[in-house]
Amino acid sequence: MFDRTLFVRKEAAEYLRLSDKTLARWAWAGKGPAFIKAGGKVLYDLADLDAWLRAQRRRSTSDPGNEEALARTSHEDAGAARR
Repeated sequence: MFDRTLFVRKEAAEYLRLSDKTLARWAWAGKGPAFIKAGGKVLYDLADLDAWLRAQRRRSTSDPGNEEALARTSHEDAGAARR
């Protein structure tokens, strides 16, 4: 009936094998997978969780991945918002 699979934070954390406290902290800090805020609930779309997991792939533990690019983009977005 529905095309989307939405998880509450605890279910998303189980899917990612993280603690729900980690996801809560990341959501507060603007990190981690994208989420949906619907009323007082925080929901995670399965497609967003899978996309976030794919973005975490690394070839070595010293590989920063695209975190540097994301940091630059966030910094640029903050500057544009102030203009």
